[in-house]
Amino acid sequence: MIHLYMIVVFFVVSTSTAFAGPVFEKIKTVKGHSEDIRQVIFSSDGRKMATCSDDKNVIIWDTTTWKQLKTLEQKEEVRAIAFTPDGKKLFSGDKDKVIFEWDVTSGERVNKFKAYNTISDMKVSPDGKYLAIATDDKVIALWDIADKSVAKKLKGHTSDVRRLAFSPDGSKLVSGGKDNWVILWSVASGEKIRIMKGHSQEIDAIAFSPDGKYIASGANDNLATVWETETGESLNIFSEHGDGVRSLVWHPSGAFIVSVEGKIGVAFGYWGVPVRTSADAKSCKMLIWEPKSGKVLTTLPGDCNVNHISITPDGKLLATASTAVTILEYRNK
Repeated sequence: MIHLYMIVVFFVVSTSTAFAGPVFEKIKTVKGHSEDIRQVIFSSDGRKMATCSDDKNVIIWDTTTWKQLKTLEQKEEVRAIAFTPDGKKLFSGDKDKVIFEWDVTSGERVNKFKAYNTISDMKVSPDGKYLAIATDDKVIALWDIADKSVAKKLKGHTSDVRRLAFSPDGSKLVSGGKDNWVILWSVASGEKIRIMKGHSQEIDAIAFSPDGKYIASGANDNLATVWETETGESLNIFSEHGDGVRSLVWHPSGAFIVSVEGKIGVAFGYWGVPVRTSADAKSCKMLIWEPKSGKVLTTLPGDCNVNHISITPDGKLLATASTAVTILEYRNK
């Protein structure tokens, strides 16, 4: 029997204000899941990390000891997770459209409800009022956490909604879809502010800048675009990736963006079982770059099977989640 082990690789990031490029040093590799990790996220204080996987589990980790604190079991593959701002609750959404609300300390389930369709992403608003839910039915639901009901339905995408991000002040939500569109929404009204078009393939990554003035989107067209939030104008089109942009994060300092590539194809292994492989079997890159100029600050070898990356709120730790037979370690000299 062939076993694949899930890995989350961590880096310490050097973030002085004047730098030739951020310095990464690998400090830990964490194993826990038996199948593909979909997302990795940190709590707002950076003391906890959560991962969700196709093995139907969510694992909560202590980022001081890197030990598993809780394993939360669901009946289907878990597609998305989101901490509340106080870090006390965690939402997880699975392949069967079921969303669980968990008490992080006890590991007990405190609520369960259904989404309209298969879940692709979830985010909690900075004030903790709403859970935004992206699904395959073109609609974004804003779930009122206190009232335990859908407060608003955001309609505008013409295909599956793939990724979500709230602005730092919580007044806006941005979404990226399979229709190649980036849509900016008013959280208060639930109405579209504008549609930003420019990508030629589906959006797989999206993030606000720490000051909320800019939005970065990454897509399967190998491009990452930086947009002005106020005008919707494209500030920079970053074209240094050789494969689809799978995930990106904006460093809390605002000084740089980290993005990873890894357009995934399907091959068939033993007994006809599908396995994940790079679309063209070439090496993939992790790039650290300046948002406005597009200047590449650091290039690191990547993993073509990376699904998601995340950074702690203080910007000191970066995590990448992937499926791999071997573990990729990064270390700057």
